[in-house]
Amino acid sequence: MTAQVLSRPKVLLAGEGETSKMLSHTFTKKVDAAETNGDWVMVEVTDVAGFGAPLHTHPWYEVFYILEGELELQVGNRKVRATAGSTLYVPENCAHDFTIVSPTVRFLVMIPAYAEAFYRETSEKITSLPPNAEVFQEICIKHGVQLIQK
Repeated sequence: MTAQVLSRPKVLLAGEGETSKMLSHTFTKKVDAAETNGDWVMVEVTDVAGFGAPLHTHPWYEVFYILEGELELQVGNRKVRATAGSTLYVPENCAHDFTIVSPTVRFLVMIPAYAEAFYRETSEKITSLPPNAEVFQEICIKHGVQLIQK
């Protein structure tokens, strides 16, 4: 008996993919859940110096692969400066943050498909910076994201 393959091959060339904004980040979807039988999603993230994500946890893993630029990241108790070619795996509920230190950055993020709902809702409900703190906190609570004060 052979396994049934539900997904189809996909090729996206540089610059291709569905683009959206979440906070300061521009996301370009490279692989979506429908293409992985609901397993995972991969997006390309671009942003500029000074932006990033505050220290936080969430109930899903993330894999970062840096394509261009530099990020300062904290993953658990480890702080690193990640440059092009660096890979970081952040397990579920592991405290992490990042700040963009180069003029621009471009990196890939892979997450489980169910986690995409947090990013989608954030991009739909928060359309300007700085974000409305109450709205962002409600979204975080709904999706199990905890912001951590340093």
